[in-house]
Amino acid sequence: GLTGFAVVLYQIGIYQLNSLALTEKLLDKNRELAKALRYSRTQKFRLEDAAHKLKSQSKRDAEYKLARSFQKRYLPELYEYNGIKPYVIHRPSQYMVSGDFYDLRASSSNDIGYLLIDVAGKGIEASYVTIQLHQIFRKHLKGIVSPRDVMQMMNDEVKEIKTLKKMCVAAYLSFNPKEKKVSYCRAGLDFLSICRNGKFIDLDIASPPIGFSETNEFLEATFIYESGDILIASTDGIIDARNENGGRF
Repeated sequence: GLTGFAVVLYQIGIYQLNSLALTEKLLDKNRELAKALRYSRTQKFRLEDAAHKLKSQSKRDAEYKLARSFQKRYLPELYEYNGIKPYVIHRPSQYMVSGDFYDLRASSSNDIGYLLIDVAGKGIEASYVTIQLHQIFRKHLKGIVSPRDVMQMMNDEVKEIKTLKKMCVAAYLSFNPKEKKVSYCRAGLDFLSICRNGKFIDLDIASPPIGFSETNEFLEATFIYESGDILIASTDGIIDARNENGGRF
């Protein structure tokens, strides 16, 4: 009887050991499976995230290309007028759209006016504001010759644009070829100078930017230009440009 009991205990012991070994092996397999599932879920998440980013990037690129095409339609052809030769450098940002734009108009008094504006910010919203400002400039400019009045008109109209990015630096210059006179209004523009005989003369009569305040008061100044003078108006796009060594232009 004792021998039989001992054999039973031995069998029970062997069973328990085998059961523990099997349980541990099963737990190891479960851990490996859980790890594989976590990896699979991570990979799936990464793939879904990459697909979402690619889709968002494609959509954003399409929106920027559309905005850029609209912007290009509003940039006018520049032409020589009574000895005044305009030249422009306009390069869009890495997003293909920007808040910089220019325009011109010839008045019935034979004056010709040039407008340069840099809307605060970049991207789609800034490009939307440039299109709105183009429409304001061309629609409401009839009968307005004075640069100060042009800036005042645009400042009054810009408050109606439904966007947060309303402030912009600008300059409007009105050339009178008959009297060789230039009238200008500089509204916060970064660079407005005359290059005469190799020397720069800063046109430093300045006013607040357009959209800075509804009660902005704009100043106007005039000067007589000479043959060979170069008038340079620039936004911070040129000033902040970098050279080959990484220094500001």
